[in-house]
Amino acid sequence: MLNPTVRQTIVPVPAIILLLLVIPWAVSADPYEDPRRGYRVEVPAGWKVRQLGEDVRLERGGAGVLISMSEGEAPGDLVSRVAEQVGSQWSKFQELKRGSVTVGGQPAPFGLYSGVNPKGVASFLKVTAVPGGRQVFALIATIPEPDLAALKPVLDRIEQSFVVRAAPPAPRDSGPRGEPPAGPAFLGAGLRDLEPDDELPPNAAGAFVGVVAPGGPAERAGIEPGDIVTHVDGRPVARAADLPRAVAARRPGDVLELTVLREGRATRVRVTLEPRP
Repeated sequence: MLNPTVRQTIVPVPAIILLLLVIPWAVSADPYEDPRRGYRVEVPAGWKVRQLGEDVRLERGGAGVLISMSEGEAPGDLVSRVAEQVGSQWSKFQELKRGSVTVGGQPAPFGLYSGVNPKGVASFLKVTAVPGGRQVFALIATIPEPDLAALKPVLDRIEQSFVVRAAPPAPRDSGPRGEPPAGPAFLGAGLRDLEPDDELPPNAAGAFVGVVAPGGPAERAGIEPGDIVTHVDGRPVARAADLPRAVAARRPGDVLELTVLREGRATRVRVTLEPRP
């Protein structure tokens, strides 16, 4: 059961479950792509992407979705394990529902829970396990209870936008008559917006490179994690989403000229795009 001090501000558990499973979503978002782990997800407007070692967390205020990966574990077992770990840290933790949703065109088991988090905030937890070949991705969503109605559509959008892709790209083949193959172009770099905690030169702006796909176009061009892309083809990059948009407007085989800031020094890098794996 939830904390009695907040019980009068919430709706009954059956109605809460209905909110968590039925409310539609419709919010603007930008893509985030992790080329190393091979997934893509949409980041809602106003949300931040935070790199936490091997994991990534999309967050805004007290709400967030942690994306983690496990190998050699059944999806249902992953849901149980994560719930057990979180439950050991929360008080008044209880399971509300178990079921399955469709994520990326395939069934994904989930568990829905409630309790009081270590900060003393009554919250909901939803753990969804998305199969991805030999890997399983855990989408661990936390929602402060007072923000449920406002944030539920946004968290639904994040979950439903999650797509597992292939691992890093194979060498590019030429199309007919030696022309570059058609289809989406691939840069091979995971990007996020700059944050106040980053060590940056004054007035720095651009896209922070969090991860680089091994053997991908960005790595071969010399781009490294920690670099900041400030310009693409001479145009300023104001936020992380600007670079994927520039890539999306190109074809495999096209060359982008990026201005990269590393340790306070700017350099120009030419990247030959490849077909998206």
